[in-house]
Parts: sequence; structure tokens; C-alpha cells
Amino acid sequence: MSFSQNAATNIVPLLGRLVLAAAFIPAGFHKVWEDDTFTGEAAQTLLDLGIGELVAADEQVSSAGRIVLASYQVVETGRLGSQTQPATRQDEEATADQPAQPQEDATGEPALDEEVPVEDLQPVEEPDARPQPSSPPEVEPEVEQAPGPQVTAKRLHHITVMLVDGGLDWKPGLMAWAGALTELFGGALILIGLLSRLWGLGLAVVMGCAFYLTTWVAIGEHGWFSLPVSQFNAMFTQLGLFVLAFGVLLTGPGAVSFDRALFRRAKPEIEDEHHLVDLT
Repeated sequence: MSFSQNAATNIVPLLGRLVLAAAFIPAGFHKVWEDDTFTGEAAQTLLDLGIGELVAADEQVSSAGRIVLASYQVVETGRLGSQTQPATRQDEEATADQPAQPQEDATGEPALDEEVPVEDLQPVEEPDARPQPSSPPEVEPEVEQAPGPQVTAKRLHHITVMLVDGGLDWKPGLMAWAGALTELFGGALILIGLLSRLWGLGLAVVMGCAFYLTTWVAIGEHGWFSLPVSQFNAMFTQLGLFVLAFGVLLTGPGAVSFDRALFRRAKPEIEDEHHLVDLT
């Protein structure tokens, strides 16, 4: 067997299995063992499916990173205007002891004393010398509504939400568990080369579904040549992993694998007239 044939049948499948394991084992581990907090429409979707635990209102954390009280919180904005203190009793007495100032006529000269009939005299109302306190401006409190429901569930249920959003709502929770376990156990078993073709098929299906639920939607929104850089990189990551998994399905795991040790077929032989000839 030439070097090219050996590389195609043994080295390339081994490298492909290493890459698949390095990609899928951590991804599956985080999905299966770690929890995440879902908010907004994602949380409502999980509640409708009966998935996850609803976070109590007094434990929910808003986007500002602080605790929001149950149902709502009243926030007062603005400052009240400065208030003038009323005059004290000493100020009133000092004002009363001051002599009255003579009135002036239109020319600016002091008016002369004139006799005025008693019946024409009118009581003079002295203005209140005390400064009136200014009324504070009316401030309408702003009511900060509590955020929507928050649900704690396994991280794999991001797949559940994507399945529902994509219209694949037949047992989405079960399908999400199947995908996450395929990533975890499929990545581990394909690393050692046990049942490699089966797990290659499973990982190829997982990457195909991921491409349909994420990249295909982005292509429909932006177009093939207008994808954001992050989505463009994610697209070719999905395609690359799909090709590697599908390649293991077609060619097998290679020589360095448990499959080759367990399921290796006997070499076919034919009997010649004089001796046995090994075809391999």
C-alpha cells in the first residue's frame, strides 16, 4: 500500500476523529451538565413546554445587575425645589418695632398731613412680611416594571427554543436532549473509534440541524455575500464539522481504532494449484 493510500485510509480519518472529539465533547458537556437562565420569549417558551424552574420575583436580576423587588419598584427622579423657611417670632417682633415710613406723593415728596373724615378712613391691610414657602414641584414617580419571567434550565434547552422558533415543535425538549447526548457521547466514542460510523452519522445530523436552524436563517435575512463575520465563521465551522463526520461515516475510523480491532474481517484467500494466495 502506497503512502497516499495509507494516509487516505488511516491518517486522515484519525485526524478527523480528533477534531470531532475536540469540538463535540466540551460542547456536549456544557449543554448537559450546566444550567442557564432564560429570559423574555425564550423563558415563556420553556414555561409553555413545562421545562425548567421559574425564578422567584424577588430573586430575579435585572439587566443592571441589581435585585428587582417583587412585581415592581418605584423610582423617584429629580430633586425637590428649595424651600424657604418661614420667619421666626423674633423676626416678626423686629418688623413691628420699626417706625412707619412716610408716604410719598407722585412727585416723590413726602405727603403732607391732611385731615380726613373718620367715616372715610379705611383699614389698611399690611402685607404679610413673612416670606411664603415655595411649593415643591410635583414629581410623578416613574414605575420600573419588573422584567419578564426568568427560567433556570439546562443549557441544552437553547436548542429547544431554536427548534420551536424554527417550526420543529414535535417534542423539542426530547430532541434537544438527543442532540446534546449525541455530541457528548458521540464525541467521546468517536475519539477511541468505537462504533465510529454510527456516531459519524449522528454528528453529521446534529451539524445539519444546527446549519438549518442558525445559518440558513441568517442567509435568508442577510444574503450569502452579506453575512456578518461571526455568522460567516460559524457557517464554515458547521460545514467543516459536517464534512468530517460524514467522512468518518463513509470511510470508517481508520486503523487506529477499536472498530478495526473488534470487527476486523478475516483476509480473503483463494487456493491456487500449489499454494494459498493472500489477496491482501
